[in-house]
Amino acid sequence: MAIVLNCVLFENSHDFTVNVNEINTIADSKVELGHLKIGQLKYIIWKQQEAIEQRFDLMKLWKIDISKFKSDITEEQIKMEGEQLKSFVYFLNYFPNQVAADKSVIIVQAAIGSSRGAIEAVSFRGAIEAAKRAACTGPCFPNVSDSLAMPLQQRNFEDAMRKVDETVYSNITKRIGKSNYWCLVSGGAPGIGKTRFGQELFNQIKNDLPKIYAKYDIPQEIRWTGIHFEYLLIDFANGYALTEKDYKLNASAIIGLRIAYAYFIEKEYMMTFQEFYIAIEAYAGKDRLIDLFTINVVISEIHSSLNLPNGRKIFLYLHIDEFQLIDLWDKKDISTPPIGLFYNMIHIISTYMLSTTHTFVMPFLSGTAPLAVIEQKEASRISFYFVECPLLNIESIIQIMDYFAEKFKAGIKNYAYKWKFSFPMLQLLEDTGGLPRALERLFIVCFGPSGLNGKEFFARLETEKIVFASIFYDVMSALDGQYNIKAYVRKNKQVALKLLSYCIEGTPVSGEEILDKDSNITIRSLERDKHIILSLSSKDDSFIIKLPFYFICLYNDVLDIVDLQLTKKLFEENIYWQELEKFVAYHETFRTNLKIRLGKTHMKLQELYPCASELDEYFNYTVKLKELHVCESSEQFPTTTTELTNKSNDEKINWKSGNVVVINGKSAKSADVILVREVDCKLKLLVMNQCKWDYGSVTMYQDQVDDEDKKNLDSFFKYIGDCTYIPITNIFTSRPYEGGLREDVTVISKENFKKHFGPVFSSRAKFAIIKEINPNFWDRNRLLNTLEGVGAASIDRALEKRPYFDDKGYLEVNPGAKNKKQKLDYFPFNISKKLTIENRDTSSVHM
Repeated sequence: MAIVLNCVLFENSHDFTVNVNEINTIADSKVELGHLKIGQLKYIIWKQQEAIEQRFDLMKLWKIDISKFKSDITEEQIKMEGEQLKSFVYFLNYFPNQVAADKSVIIVQAAIGSSRGAIEAVSFRGAIEAAKRAACTGPCFPNVSDSLAMPLQQRNFEDAMRKVDETVYSNITKRIGKSNYWCLVSGGAPGIGKTRFGQELFNQIKNDLPKIYAKYDIPQEIRWTGIHFEYLLIDFANGYALTEKDYKLNASAIIGLRIAYAYFIEKEYMMTFQEFYIAIEAYAGKDRLIDLFTINVVISEIHSSLNLPNGRKIFLYLHIDEFQLIDLWDKKDISTPPIGLFYNMIHIISTYMLSTTHTFVMPFLSGTAPLAVIEQKEASRISFYFVECPLLNIESIIQIMDYFAEKFKAGIKNYAYKWKFSFPMLQLLEDTGGLPRALERLFIVCFGPSGLNGKEFFARLETEKIVFASIFYDVMSALDGQYNIKAYVRKNKQVALKLLSYCIEGTPVSGEEILDKDSNITIRSLERDKHIILSLSSKDDSFIIKLPFYFICLYNDVLDIVDLQLTKKLFEENIYWQELEKFVAYHETFRTNLKIRLGKTHMKLQELYPCASELDEYFNYTVKLKELHVCESSEQFPTTTTELTNKSNDEKINWKSGNVVVINGKSAKSADVILVREVDCKLKLLVMNQCKWDYGSVTMYQDQVDDEDKKNLDSFFKYIGDCTYIPITNIFTSRPYEGGLREDVTVISKENFKKHFGPVFSSRAKFAIIKEINPNFWDRNRLLNTLEGVGAASIDRALEKRPYFDDKGYLEVNPGAKNKKQKLDYFPFNISKKLTIENRDTSSVHM
């Protein structure tokens, strides 16, 4: 849609038409009709009518009904009959279609005394004032309080502050050498909390920096007489994007323009950076921007605007966010010579760190391409220090959840928040993997976008009126929307399979490892552009890939590694990965199918069961890999029968095929999970996985392992006795194990879960185990079976006194448990502080 406007120049009644197109070019920028503002319309009129010699930003536009227009109309009549068009209002608000335009005349009133040729009169302050006139009062991005802002956790500012102090001290004492001046960098995966770290570090600096004089015993005569702190955020992904027209400037002007906008415009005016650029370019012309907006000029103008007392120093904390976009822009630069924005930006900013001026600049870079910074190290006049933004550990996650529990007045029982009794909620928190963005999304789903559902959610947690599967799906879907994971996996299946394998196995990888030769995708590039999280390995300079469990489920939804969605198994069937038999079965299936998708056809049994002895000849067999699926038997194998039927559909299970992992029937006396692994056509291994719980986590010894193996062997020889099979026993136990390795038997105890399951699944296995050795989650029957000589009344008292924070509290209430050498767990209460309030009811909350 294009609209033709009827226009008249007020000064000489010259009439003309102006074409407003679907897409309009405004000072080298493309602006769609729906986004066009009146301030930009002035530019279009000015460009199409060279007869207008005055500057466009100072002209006034009046809209008048065409029936009331006369060629000799006066200014007073215009003001009475017409409507002045406001610069910050969208064009379509005045002229929604051609019909509306045909009914109107636009009277163009040029500014007296202004001229296109009046270039010599332009100035920095004039440009800023021109921008302000074209804008609307009020901040472009109002500072609205976020009711779901998470408290800062697990962020250590000590190392960063040490570098800040060292840099400031070096500036004051005029030290020489790049190793004395530091630019702080936070680099890593999207959503890990880099930007937030930079913002909070500024608050820390404001609080701690004045103490530097005493800390370093700086002589009075060389101290700064006072400090004025300023924080400016230049976010190259949000509002400050680099465009093609920036290639016409130099590095100093590119950054200077953005600093000027951040300081003089953004906080007080409703104007985007691109609108600001258009306004000042129209005022000064393209050629003068480089002169007017160098970093030196802008910082001097900031200093002048503050009217500070003589000698008072400006401490400008310049936060450059999403710096990887500068690197990408540089790589597309075809200028001769190239602008070199990243290098020159650091070079110019460092001048304000190395020299004595009225302003000290402390740069902080945050983004997802640490390699881009590393490449600048040798050429830079200063040094770079990478601050750590680790994934949140479970203790920090619990503390953040407690913060919201108090904010929303959640229920309290015996000095602890009641929400902690909800094991599925704990699991949802664990599934975030400590990624702040995933945790934030979980809170939005639970509490509502603005937190209005927070009180109700905590009340519902107490009554268990929550469909946790729905929460999991909603969070997973939202994260997919943010990271576009499924679409990426569909387009890059082999890369996704490699990433998933590295993550599941905990395999150290080089940041430069090429995952796809055709597209030259490396581990580092994926951290920058996609969703993987890299954590330094203990081996050399390699990394461990980390993915929240929500991400792994998204991978599986596309790659279909296991036959049913992990999320369905997680929640709809109430597994929560707490039943060790099902956990073992699905892990076996997932891992084998993943290896097949990666092109493997054979593997040594030692690779599949890494906890086995390397000297065990049975585990040195190479077996064929077959696509697996899981089913549950109605019968107890092999004691009742070797002819098994699927519990879900009564169909026969061909357990000999090697394509199925069978969860044995309830109360089976031998293996809990069985699987056939084929060596060749004449020899097969019958893998019998025995899952042994002990709710007190009592140590397991070698003789007990021998008993379990003997039980399996007796069943095998009695009911199967087929010489083409070799029985192999794997014992999975929540108990600690003390004993040696023996032939054809492997013990996977909780101490070596990570070695067998890998970091992702081992954390889930341990998380599940906690529930089984934690009296805070035992039901009434479990307590009756665990506590000796305790009657029903005492059991009720034991339940009522929960939660237990440690052994001492548990044994005080349950003295009968003293005779058992139990190693119990009290998570999450053992990592939580006792509250000062004993009880608080939430029954009054509206449901």
